Amino acid sequence: MNIILIGLLFLLQFFIFFCFGSLFFHIIHKKVTSFTLTVISGFLLNFSVFEVVAMPFILLKQPLSLLTYSWMFFAGLIILISVISCHREWFKLAATFSIKIREHSWLSIVLFVCIIFQMLLVFTHMDASADASYYVGKVSTDVYTNTLGIYDPYTGNKLSYFYARYLFSCYPDYNAVFSQFFHIHALKQTKVIMPEIIILVTNMLYYQVGLLLFKKNRKKAAILVLFIFMVNLYSNTIYTSANFLFLRTYEGKSILANIIITTIVYCYLSLYQDYCRKLPKILLLFVGLSSVAFSSSAMLMVPIAFAAGFFFFVILKKNWMSIGWYILYIFPNLATAMIYLMHTKGILLFKI
Repeated sequence: MNIILIGLLFLLQFFIFFCFGSLFFHIIHKKVTSFTLTVISGFLLNFSVFEVVAMPFILLKQPLSLLTYSWMFFAGLIILISVISCHREWFKLAATFSIKIREHSWLSIVLFVCIIFQMLLVFTHMDASADASYYVGKVSTDVYTNTLGIYDPYTGNKLSYFYARYLFSCYPDYNAVFSQFFHIHALKQTKVIMPEIIILVTNMLYYQVGLLLFKKNRKKAAILVLFIFMVNLYSNTIYTSANFLFLRTYEGKSILANIIITTIVYCYLSLYQDYCRKLPKILLLFVGLSSVAFSSSAMLMVPIAFAAGFFFFVILKKNWMSIGWYILYIFPNLATAMIYLMHTKGILLFKI
């Protein structure tokens, strides 16, 4: 029964991301054209919205249950609106799925086995580091006490002040919402369900990057995914994103290293080909905001990654308007960095 429940919750959350993405595409393009891009967009949009929704509940010291029912009501509303607005587009997307599979030829089977292997690798791995204690402990502590960050997950003692480093990282709160609503242990949501979703979304991003690099040649894009898998498999050290992808998948840093940074690469590749494209510019907005929810490391990492991408437009192409976009994209990260610095200097304290 546990495996069945985990499987159903995996499908439900994946479907929620798909619904978020479907509505996004429906609004900007009037149609859903790509399953993988829809899921990627929905994943980023989901956490961008959750960050905005969850912060008032946290700062006002509201119970977790209030956030849980508010968010689940909102997610149910998104599903309902998406089904009503986009169901015809879903049928069209499903009709073209078999055609796209045939374009991959035998590579479809190899790609499927490769991704299943990665999911099994993550599913069977156990980690007992300090970070593991936090990401699981924070979720279980919040669920047990029906609070949001008020108790220390390491000791269980009530805090005098919110942890400024983790205050804006709402990813554990998202896991706490699902753990509480469906009455499942934090380990199942944090170290089983979400890591499997992260593996899938990461490979979808690799595939989309391949389609850009090889001009929509699906076979070459699939080969690129397989090649990156081999590189990750043999790069399992603490200094690479592969370590977070396969061994520490449940951490927010894993999403930052493997989904956020890869999405930035995808968006800039798309903009280099055509700067007038609307999709990558909007996706970068979601990247900037959602990255705050995953890890405090985004305060430095994301602005630097954005700067590297905009260097081409601002310096080499002298597109000075790009500076405005850059400031807009990094504003959430700069704002959290300033608040964190003020907290460390004792200027701004978030007392409980």
